[in-house]
Amino acid sequence: MEHEELVHIIAARDAFDDFCKRSLMNHRDDLTKSQVDVLIGLKFAGKMSMTQVSEHLAVSKEQATRATAPLVQRGFVKRERRKDNYRVVEVSLTDEGEQRLADGLAVVLREINGNLRGISDEDRARLVEASRTAVEILRETKQVGL
Repeated sequence: MEHEELVHIIAARDAFDDFCKRSLMNHRDDLTKSQVDVLIGLKFAGKMSMTQVSEHLAVSKEQATRATAPLVQRGFVKRERRKDNYRVVEVSLTDEGEQRLADGLAVVLREINGNLRGISDEDRARLVEASRTAVEILRETKQVGL
């Protein structure tokens, strides 16, 4: 792949990330960015080991534990040891965590939809189709875990 093509991919990623995370961070209430990222990661993954959480956040295991612990205390996330390997701790969303994330995402989706109102129907359709295509290609090549 040529340099210019790679630059376009990075620019698209940054644009999507900025557009979505700005809305999400505006409505995260008392959660840190890392805690929001943990909740979203667990929503898509179902269960994650603490190693997987640290990889998802791109931080050390200790930092992942610090981000996750308050979510456990608040009842948004539960910790369980794997039955086949007691040393491995897995975390997953609780019903309360699912609801907290759903409530937050509903607000964010309304804000994102409002931000997209200034875009023509044709451009909106192109943006949605480009997004679907990008995710589809990355899933097929196992480049994302969505």
